[in-house]
Amino acid sequence: MPNILFTGAGFSHNWGGWLASEAFEYLLGTDDIHPRIRTLLWNHKEKKTGFEGVYTELKGSATNPTDQEVFMRFNIMVAGMFHTMQIGFASAQIDANVLKFLAQFDAIFTLNQDTLLELKYLALGQNKIRELSDGVFLGAQTPGLRKAQDVEYMPPSFYTPDEAPFKVKERFQPYFKLHGSSNWAASSDGKLMLILGGNKEVEIPKHPLLAWYHSEFERRAAGCQLVIIGYSFSDEYINRLLSAAVRKGTRFFIIDPQGVDVIDKRQSAQILQPRTAFMESIMGSIDGASRRSLLSTLSTDRVERTKLHHFLTAAERKR
Repeated sequence: MPNILFTGAGFSHNWGGWLASEAFEYLLGTDDIHPRIRTLLWNHKEKKTGFEGVYTELKGSATNPTDQEVFMRFNIMVAGMFHTMQIGFASAQIDANVLKFLAQFDAIFTLNQDTLLELKYLALGQNKIRELSDGVFLGAQTPGLRKAQDVEYMPPSFYTPDEAPFKVKERFQPYFKLHGSSNWAASSDGKLMLILGGNKEVEIPKHPLLAWYHSEFERRAAGCQLVIIGYSFSDEYINRLLSAAVRKGTRFFIIDPQGVDVIDKRQSAQILQPRTAFMESIMGSIDGASRRSLLSTLSTDRVERTKLHHFLTAAERKR
C-alpha cells in the first residue's frame, strides 16, 4: 500500500502559519478595514464559519459596484495575509528529520494555500530530494503549472495552470494543492486561484487543474496508508472522499492536538448524541493517532515516533 500525506492548516502552524481563528484576528487588524467586513468577521466567528464564511457571503452578494468593491477589498486583505505568512516562512527552519519524513510519501496533498513547502521543501532541488528519498524520487513537483509570464503584471514568483492534459513527471514526488495557492493566478484574468468559503464543490470544477487534482486525490487515497496532519475534518466533500476511500481499504493515522477526537463533531451535552455518519464510517479504519507536536515527534520524542513508524511500515510487514 502506498503512503500518502494529507495536510491542513495545522501542519503549517508548526512553523508559524495561522489557523482560522488567528486569521480572523489578523484580518481585524488590517488597515482601513471596511465596517461591513468588520461586522461580518465577528458574525462568522460566532457562526464558527470563520473568514471563509465572510468570503462566501461577500462574493455571493457582490451584484453591484458597491458590493463588488467591498468583496475586492476583502480579497486583497486575504491575499495580504498569505503574503505576510510567506515573509515569515522565509526565515523558518524545517528540521532535517521533517524533510526526511516528507520525502517518504508517494504523494503529498494539502488544503493549504500558503507556500511553506514550496519555500522549504520543493526549493531544495532535485539532488536533495533524491538524497532525502534514498533515490526513490528524482525530485518533487507541483504538477500542471508554469511561470505566470503571460500575465505581465504578476510577480515572477507566481504561477498559472498549464494546458491539459496534466501529468506527473516519472519518478517525481507530486505535491497537490487541492484548494489552489496564494501564488497562483488564473491564466484568463490574473485573479488569484484560491478556493475559499462554501460552495467549494461548485468552484473547483471551474478550474481544470484543480478538478484533476481532486480526481488524483480520490484515486490515490483509495487503498493507501494515509497520514493526516492538521486537518479539522470540517470540509464535507473531503470527508465524503475519505469515507469512499475506507471502502477501498484505506487506513488512517491522525496527527492533531485533539488526536482522534478531531473527528468527533458532536456538541457537548448531558445526553450523549449519536455519532455522525462520517465518524461511524471512518472509526474502524483509524490505526493510530498522535496528540503531540509533529516537530518533537520527528526530532526528540522517540516514544511517540514509534507509533508513526509502525503505521508507515505496515505495508512492509504484510508482504
